[in-house]
Amino acid sequence: MNVSNKSRWYWFNVMRRIDLLEGEELISELEDRIEDIRNKKLDKWGRFQKMIQRLEHLIVETKFKPKQKGREYDVFYIPRSGDGRVALFGLSNVGKSTLMNAITNTDVKTSHFFHTTKTALAGTCEINNLKIQIIDVPGFLDFKEDWAISRQIVRVARTCDESF
Repeated sequence: MNVSNKSRWYWFNVMRRIDLLEGEELISELEDRIEDIRNKKLDKWGRFQKMIQRLEHLIVETKFKPKQKGREYDVFYIPRSGDGRVALFGLSNVGKSTLMNAITNTDVKTSHFFHTTKTALAGTCEINNLKIQIIDVPGFLDFKEDWAISRQIVRVARTCDESF
């Protein structure tokens, strides 16, 4: 195995090990990996020297990372208003935003491309003296790689009286 493949394999294993670690556990594991590289005398090769630098940088970032505040702004949070709440829920580029513009007289951006709507947007429609809040959410299956967004889309849909 040449140096390039060896360093890639080692880096992959390091990242796999530290993927879910935080705080002191992460720092301890990173220090162990640096010590392991030095014990195996791999730090003489340039690729492993750069790997040690990256790991040391991760240690510094972890030690001096400022405490994160709670969520300051949730782009999917829409306060409830009106007598009812309906979500326009579906695939991307099927006309959810166009329908919302037509029935609520809002000016939601539309286009012929995927992922035009990236956050939840709201408008109000009045029918027979009933105010119904219409919520346009991004295409659900478009974010299958990013489950955080998909979870928020489902969360918004669950707060509604109906979903179409």
